[in-house]
Amino acid sequence: MRRTLIPLVVLAALMALAAPALAQSSTPIEERSTLTVGMSYDLYTSNPLRACGCGAEYEFLAINYDMLLAFDEQTLEAAPGLATEVPTKENGGVSDDGLTYTFHIRDDATWHDGTPVTSRDVAFTYRFALDNKIGAYNNYLPYDPVFETPDDSTLVWTMSSPSLAPVAPPFIPILPEHVWSEFDGDPKAGRQFENIPAIGSGPFRLVEWEEGRFWRVEANEEYWGGAPKVDEIVFRAFDNPETMALALRDGEVDLVSGLPPNIARSLEGQPDIAVHEAVGRTFLNLAFNFGGQNPAATNHPALDDLTVRTAIAHAIDKQALVDKVLLGNGVAGTSVMPPSSPWHWQPPAGEEQSFDLEAANSMLDDAGYLDTDDDGVREMPGGGEPIELELVAASSVVEAPATARLIAGWLGEIGIGSQVKAVGDGAMNQVWTRGTFDAYLWGWTPDPDPDFILSVFTTAQCGNWSDGCYSNPEYDELYTEQQLATSVEERRALVAEMQQFLYEDVAEVILFYAADLEAYRTDTFTGYSPTPPPDGYMVFGYLPYPYMDIEPVSAADGGATSPGSDAIPLWVWGAVAAAIVVGWVLVSRARRSREDERE
Repeated sequence: MRRTLIPLVVLAALMALAAPALAQSSTPIEERSTLTVGMSYDLYTSNPLRACGCGAEYEFLAINYDMLLAFDEQTLEAAPGLATEVPTKENGGVSDDGLTYTFHIRDDATWHDGTPVTSRDVAFTYRFALDNKIGAYNNYLPYDPVFETPDDSTLVWTMSSPSLAPVAPPFIPILPEHVWSEFDGDPKAGRQFENIPAIGSGPFRLVEWEEGRFWRVEANEEYWGGAPKVDEIVFRAFDNPETMALALRDGEVDLVSGLPPNIARSLEGQPDIAVHEAVGRTFLNLAFNFGGQNPAATNHPALDDLTVRTAIAHAIDKQALVDKVLLGNGVAGTSVMPPSSPWHWQPPAGEEQSFDLEAANSMLDDAGYLDTDDDGVREMPGGGEPIELELVAASSVVEAPATARLIAGWLGEIGIGSQVKAVGDGAMNQVWTRGTFDAYLWGWTPDPDPDFILSVFTTAQCGNWSDGCYSNPEYDELYTEQQLATSVEERRALVAEMQQFLYEDVAEVILFYAADLEAYRTDTFTGYSPTPPPDGYMVFGYLPYPYMDIEPVSAADGGATSPGSDAIPLWVWGAVAAAIVVGWVLVSRARRSREDERE
């Protein structure tokens, strides 16, 4: 039996080798195209109810789900999404009293499992967020909203007070009711739902996640906005940017995001690699812990004093941070809305919190924060607890640890002791939620609309999105006013006033807006398009636009020779296999004849 099986095994092996060659040579266009994206952080969760912005989950949400309204690809203003148009009074979508918005839901959208998307899915998602107190989304739905669905294609949103909230737009992924309804009333179980594969209505579908290594999405060929040109995307997590850049040079990944300036510069001029500088819309902040409602908070009491916070602001040389840490690839920070936003506020000339160590020292001296024991560290007024702060830096934000070390040096020059501690995303999330820090360096990428980032500093967000439980009743009132504004002009003035309030009260220190440095291979994929153009992001934008037109270079060249098409033709493998089989038969017969003769 073994002797008979040997040629069959050989033939099978050869045919197995030949089969891929046949598939590759006969169907080059249909081959699976995989775009591999490198990043310095992993998914935090695959569950929309647990989204916290701590990892890559907002990128997953953006490409796996649709929103009721999207953001315009050119301007990032409200644009059609699942709704076919943005309601206005002119098109009859907004009532005269400003309390009712009517949305018309497109009829060509389906969930990844083939079920049609209806207005009831939208209403369910919004009610679920409110009824189950999903902190990531509640704030987008103010003033006791009621959601009615007279038919599958109509959503009527009514509020108790006029507001622009429905067209801000709400940054909430729309969930399929037939999947998530079983968790309505049981949000704890809902948050534990693995949600893989994830059923959404977006252009891609999350199908696999190996924590700490990669997550993979497949293209939705039935997407209402048109099928993506790439079959799948693999997002690979790297422990450090050096390894990530090496993987790009070696062709293991096609694009990388979030590079430090020195590494991005090392890639410039490399064969088949292009470097892109996206305008900074993310800010690095020094957030203070105010304790708030958290009984486990370990905040230093000196941070409750505006004088101390102002002195710290004056002790930080923001331009030096841009020059030394970002190597000039960024802008000094001022406000929670970046300069790339039309909502950005800039302090008037002469009113900036400029770098001034002498002024900072004088402030602290006058307020009674003195170094009573001559150890170089000031104590609380009256000779109490020394002012020694732990500065926790999120290591996933590549600039944070180096920035923290420079800040620690400046704080030492004004008599404030500090210790820098760099931690990964998991530990950073625990520090944040438990309130076990004095100050930390992390970052925010605000929504295109300012409402969310402004809400972060309201008292109501303590324990949810708030950085350190900052609370000021006057600010809370301003936030409510901007939500109630019925004209863009009125709201714009209030938003500017709120940014100024946070700046002068030093709710936190906005350090800088870092340009996002991306690099990609030009020999594997093409069609990269920054959003918004011309200096927006290639990937990790607000919505899936950047991924839609990316395609293999061979496809863009009109179906040129695909990888593997130069393999040995099947007929050659077949001839070789046949020769081996014939040879084996002849040898076997000859051996059998000799054995017969001996007998």
